[in-house]
Amino acid sequence: MKELIEARSVETRVISLYEICKIMEKRHSDSKKLAEEIQGKDGFGTVRKIRIVYNDKGQEIDTYSYTKKQALMIGARLDSSNIIKLVNKLEQATQNFQIPQTFSEALRLAANLDEQNKKLECKLEEKDKVILAVADLNIKVGEVSFSNFAKNLAIENMGRNNVVKFCKARGYLMDNLEPYQPYVKRGYFVRKPSKEKINGKVRYTTFLTPRGTVWLTKNIKAEFEIYDEVSA
Repeated sequence: MKELIEARSVETRVISLYEICKIMEKRHSDSKKLAEEIQGKDGFGTVRKIRIVYNDKGQEIDTYSYTKKQALMIGARLDSSNIIKLVNKLEQATQNFQIPQTFSEALRLAANLDEQNKKLECKLEEKDKVILAVADLNIKVGEVSFSNFAKNLAIENMGRNNVVKFCKARGYLMDNLEPYQPYVKRGYFVRKPSKEKINGKVRYTTFLTPRGTVWLTKNIKAEFEIYDEVSA
């Protein structure tokens, strides 16, 4: 009986607070306090605190893991008008999910999923290496403005302003559009002076490099779950 209870607890936790905040476009730091208030109420159930990697620099953040019911309760309080996006995500997360009946089955299922993820990650990594190599060799492309990048990206409602907003929200760009140094050192952005001057001072413009174009495209598509087909 104990094994059965533990197995069910494994399968019922389907989403984290961090993921909910991304779906509903809320700041995780602002939402944690509200979530903690709701979690303390009767009928919410037990909550598991977890630590996840939340950016490509390997930085970690503390968040919470929820069941489908708990996620809906949290989402309704965060933004009831936007709850349909969360509902759709939860349906995808639980669709065709194999429910383990014992703890050993849960472990076996987790191992199988982990192996599948590793194989997919290897394929994506190899594909990314090829894309980056091509981008580095394609010198003629040169630097790309955010406006042209948005046009080439061709994602609905993802124009120049939303691309810039995306980069600011994730700590790639400062408010004045100057890129943070770690991303300059990685070769994703360059700052170039223009002929125009403002109050006698040289004006600088930020551009994406070919490497940065591939990198940012990958990050934006991952955010909106737009994946290129990977052949088996």
